[in-house]
Amino acid sequence: MFPVLLGGIWRERLHRRSQTVLASASLGEEHRAALERYQQALAALPFDGFLEGAAADRALARLRASQPSSSPFAVVAHLARP
Repeated sequence: MFPVLLGGIWRERLHRRSQTVLASASLGEEHRAALERYQQALAALPFDGFLEGAAADRALARLRASQPSSSPFAVVAHLARP
């Protein structure tokens, strides 16, 4: 359960921090535009906590693609297969 919650916690923390920077800093237009694009990307980032069907398959594919070949998660997943 912790990895699922961790993603949501970091997403919220990054969003709050970017809002603070936008509100308090005197950023140039180029930097402001980049930070706004970052916020849009953060909002569009898939949250893979509670998925079913094809969405769950795509989430698993993203997870596998992001793991190094020596990942302990990959080893455990391999051992769990019948």
